[in-house]
Amino acid sequence: MARLCLSALFVLLVGVSGCRILQRESTIKDASFSSLNWNDERRSRNDILTKYLAEHADAAFAFRFKPVGSDGVPAMLLGLLGEIAPESWSKSAASRAMGFTYEEKGSGQLPNELNLGPRFDGGPMVATFSCGSCHLGRVIDAEGHTMELVGAPNTQIDTTAYRYNLAKTLVEDRVNAAAIRSLLRQKPVGWFYGEGHEEAEARDRELILANPEGFLSAIRSSVNAREDLINRALGSHTYREAQHLLRGGVPGSLDAFGFTVLSLVVGPKLKSHQDTGLTSEDLAVLPSAPPMVDIMSVWRQSGKKYSQWDGTIENQFIRNIGAELGVIRDPSKVDRYNAELATTFISNLPSPTYPFAVDGVKATRGAQIYGNVCERCHANNAFVSIETLGVDPNRARGLNQGARIGLIAGLRDACGLANETRCQVSDNEVLLDRSSSLGYQAPSLSGIWARSPYLHNGSVPTLFHLLVPSTRPPEFVRGDLHFDQEKVGFIADARAVTGTKINTTWPGFSNIGHDNIEVFFGGINFEKDVNAREDLIEYLKTL
Repeated sequence: MARLCLSALFVLLVGVSGCRILQRESTIKDASFSSLNWNDERRSRNDILTKYLAEHADAAFAFRFKPVGSDGVPAMLLGLLGEIAPESWSKSAASRAMGFTYEEKGSGQLPNELNLGPRFDGGPMVATFSCGSCHLGRVIDAEGHTMELVGAPNTQIDTTAYRYNLAKTLVEDRVNAAAIRSLLRQKPVGWFYGEGHEEAEARDRELILANPEGFLSAIRSSVNAREDLINRALGSHTYREAQHLLRGGVPGSLDAFGFTVLSLVVGPKLKSHQDTGLTSEDLAVLPSAPPMVDIMSVWRQSGKKYSQWDGTIENQFIRNIGAELGVIRDPSKVDRYNAELATTFISNLPSPTYPFAVDGVKATRGAQIYGNVCERCHANNAFVSIETLGVDPNRARGLNQGARIGLIAGLRDACGLANETRCQVSDNEVLLDRSSSLGYQAPSLSGIWARSPYLHNGSVPTLFHLLVPSTRPPEFVRGDLHFDQEKVGFIADARAVTGTKINTTWPGFSNIGHDNIEVFFGGINFEKDVNAREDLIEYLKTL
């Protein structure tokens, strides 16, 4: 992801002035936009995306299907749990609780979001995430069809609920060796892994049948040890005021790095001195409050100077190594080659085109408002202080120096080869030190329509609510795929048919900020100036 030259493009002044641009490249469409037929424009953009995906077919396949590493739970276990504990693990239950989706035919028992991963230490194949697990979004279009959005946030997946439900179910008495043995002998070949993986499935069946007691004991031991550490460390410190968040319930949302720091920094330290006790020094490395973030969109990365919401990673390759490490949490098990493919694929990946109608006249007027209001920060990926933004500070404040040092070490280990130029960079290029100036990056608004809900923590459901802060709801639904074309964002009110209600008073989910009329709205009161608001929103649909 090629970096922009910061000094050549802009200087950010932290304060009431917001972003002051010395030079910028306009993204506003020309005046002929008003005469364009949006259907033709949409068709043209979709053709460009289709061509891009075809030209990068191998990387696109890896993005969608290849695991980001070799760590995960035994893939066969998920099919077993679906039969033993169907109220939590059947396909319908897992869809509701964890946001998983399933193919109708031939895919076995794994959801689309989990893929067969490589064996580790001669054990059974594992199920783990691909890049697309979190970055293949969906929306229900005007014809009622579910449309895939490549590179968009998966607004339904709940990885925290997946972790929690797995740990909760495995301690139940009904999950036992006898049940495992019986199910493995009952199910036909191909039932677990699906078509094309019969040989691998047969091997894993025999491997587990040889010692189902040992298979279950090993899984329980690993999962229970992890959950015990999570509860004693994150539960008593980071999530002490929000224990329920450790059980999931916020689709499309993640802890930015608390679990990763726990795995990379605190966990190894405890193992090294054979002590399960946590000291104040151990806890001090962890974030003091939940550092919640929304899953980010990943298209057009070559135009981004910064990655991560707090703008800490500039190096394109290390960005993707970091994303994989956040999932796998073991540098030795990160798939470095897959990170290379992802770096290439998302570098110039086009953003998805708005699939509904657009009023060209309104959008043309809105383009001028965008240039005066939004462009100075968002067109240049500016970094803005939390004091200026006024938004929830948990994510920005969570990465202390102890955690940063540990993450740098983990990223270097995951990056791999000593002679790899992209890995031979300074600590600051691996993970920029933001400790003296906390804030968040202003991402490009390309494809902004597909990135609802808004702000770094997803606490504002639509663009309307973002522009009219007084209307931001304290509670709303996340995870529905129906789209609000007027307010621009996924349906988040009583009309929602799926999803989970969240509360913006929870730690990490505050919906305040980005609301100063002079700094962020160009002096326009979008609550009173309805025409300006509608024009700007109409233009934002076209980005």
